[in-house]
Amino acid sequence: FGNWSPVAVSPDGRHVAFIGVSPDGDRQMWIRSLDSPEARALPGTVGADGGHFWSPDSTAIAFAAEGELHKLTLAGGTTLRLCALPAEFDGGTWSPEGTIVFAAGGPSARLYSVPQTGGEPRPLTTHDGPAKPLQDLDPRRAQS
Repeated sequence: FGNWSPVAVSPDGRHVAFIGVSPDGDRQMWIRSLDSPEARALPGTVGADGGHFWSPDSTAIAFAAEGELHKLTLAGGTTLRLCALPAEFDGGTWSPEGTIVFAAGGPSARLYSVPQTGGEPRPLTTHDGPAKPLQDLDPRRAQS
């Protein structure tokens, strides 16, 4: 599943979402209410491969599948393709204003943003080269 948690708890604390395998052998998103022992497969999520995260109001889940970022609205089960993902998707977060910010690129990761309605991902950061050792980042050492 990469570097993200395999379980995402909804912001309202009532549900968990996770990647599971259906009886047919398909990998897809599942959801479980924390007050019920039953989990249910979410339609339109076959091929989900992780990095899932909730909308701030707990009504939708974003997830990666087959090199794309998707959004599933729980009421009605509508899935929307948001954008193509750069290589090595590392997970994301969803702002109350409707912007999704995600990391991609593995060791040379960058941050990108895309509206919750979809579109082209916009780079927010650049990669400045190899990471510096922590001691090189100490401002007291820079002054000496």
